[in-house]
Amino acid sequence: MAVLDELRTARQEGYDVVQDTLAWLDTDEYNNDGCADFLSDICHDFEITETDVDLARLLLSRGADANYCEEGDGWTLLHAAVSFSRNEYGRKLTTALIGAGADVNARAHVDNTSLTPLCTLLDSNACSTSRLPHCLETATLLLRAGASLDACWDDDSAEDFVEALLPVPRSRNGVASDPNFLALKTLFANVRRAGSYKLWTRENVKALLRLRSLVARGRARDIKRLRAKTPREFALLFAPAFPNELFWKVMEYWNPRV
Repeated sequence: MAVLDELRTARQEGYDVVQDTLAWLDTDEYNNDGCADFLSDICHDFEITETDVDLARLLLSRGADANYCEEGDGWTLLHAAVSFSRNEYGRKLTTALIGAGADVNARAHVDNTSLTPLCTLLDSNACSTSRLPHCLETATLLLRAGASLDACWDDDSAEDFVEALLPVPRSRNGVASDPNFLALKTLFANVRRAGSYKLWTRENVKALLRLRSLVARGRARDIKRLRAKTPREFALLFAPAFPNELFWKVMEYWNPRV
């Protein structure tokens, strides 16, 4: 394991080890456990880089278990990634793990508490205004992948956690009035009301279908006198003469919340 230890040390020192890792993966010294340990180093790093993301994708493509746990407490790579990451590359790492099959509802047992990746994200990022934009975007990634709002922290929901269980009182640091914190609460409320993130994303599409039906029956039209006219592309899309099959094709690929 000397080569692997050297690779892990070199990465921690800031060297680009993607090509060296690729060479290691093709040797007899490679094994899945070592690959997962290497990936765990990346997931437990506060300063994820673009090179780290490339390295993580490489390790996952070669068989690293996206649900790997170093200990027996259920703490997965996804728990670590959303807890430690602070930047856009951390979000790309989260996306790579989810794409490789990471369980977004895995439960870790820490200090007699059971928590999901969504809770570890909130616990690590929702108390700081500087990290709230990252927290909001990562929470969206998790919810889009099927993360549950329920029982995030023992039996408490994600809404309960941001309302009452954050470790730092929000009144001390301005979090309560931060636009990103309010957007996070709104996101949770919308997903809760709709039943899932997927159902929530369909709401606007349903509204567009109702609007097109009204246009087709002559009960709605473009208002020409407004200063901000309806964009030509939208006017064409909702025109009664626009073929239904083309409209459905556009709707298949268009989603205002993705």
